[in-house]
Amino acid sequence: MSVVYQPQTNFDTVSGRFGQGFVDISVNVSEPLLLAPFFSLILSNGQPIIVDLHAAASNRFTGTFAIMPSTPSGVASAVFSARDAAGNRGHRYPIRRPYPD
Repeated sequence: MSVVYQPQTNFDTVSGRFGQGFVDISVNVSEPLLLAPFFSLILSNGQPIIVDLHAAASNRFTGTFAIMPSTPSGVASAVFSARDAAGNRGHRYPIRRPYPD
C-alpha cells in the first residue's frame, strides 16, 4: 500500500508541513478490495479527520480532506483498514505528518 498526498495550497516543501486548505490523497493497494478502504488521520489531540475514499481504478482510491483554521497544529498519524477479495482484513499506520504551527 502507498499513500500520496497532494496539497492544493499551503505546503512547505522544505519542512514537509501542510498549511490550511484542501489536500487530495491517492491510496494505491496491491490487490482488489471488497469495498473502499477506511482512511483517517489522527491529530495530535486525538481528533480524527476521516477521509471518504472512492474507487478511481481497480487498485487506487482517492479522496480529499481539509485543514481548517481550527485544525490543531502537530503531527498526524494515518490509519488505514481494508478487506481484500478473500475477506481478509488488513490495516496499517503508514505515516506521521506535521501540520501547521
